[in-house]
Amino acid sequence: MPMALATEKFILGVGTLEPRKNFKTLIEAFSLFHKKHPNVSLLIAGGKGWKEKYEVPKNLPIQFLGYAPEHVLKNLYMNARALVFPSLYEGFGMPPLEAMALGCPVVCSNTGSLPEVVGDCALMIDPNNAREIAEALEKLFGDDDLRTELITKGHLRAKEFSWKKSAEELIKLFQKISD
Repeated sequence: MPMALATEKFILGVGTLEPRKNFKTLIEAFSLFHKKHPNVSLLIAGGKGWKEKYEVPKNLPIQFLGYAPEHVLKNLYMNARALVFPSLYEGFGMPPLEAMALGCPVVCSNTGSLPEVVGDCALMIDPNNAREIAEALEKLFGDDDLRTELITKGHLRAKEFSWKKSAEELIKLFQKISD
């Protein structure tokens, strides 16, 4: 990743490049958003998956970074203006939780497990509606109080999830089943 990107304003997308991650709609939404915010870039971090090819208009500042090691991903979350996670389906959805833990406001799908993961700490969108995604970004970029609120609430929400807590809940479940 070029070092200059760390100081630019950018929106982040994270996930394996595959259809369910819905990056095609994110690119379409970014194209709409970029008309009013030409100084903002879109960075997409994620390894190659299956059945995904992206045609990015040459005039749009979009970069596919490929797989990002943990330390790079952490830096991206901490410097992004927002994580946009328009996934069509998630079993859990770690990127929104990671982003919230690192102070990055989140715009994510209102489908699957994601509403349960983010609670009221993210802007929820219909992942099939590029205009709605662009409007959520516009709202986030135009309202510093909202951005600060989402960051604060996101930190608190992320603390509710931990491997230790998950293990304790699993042990309780096993005990209940064995009784």
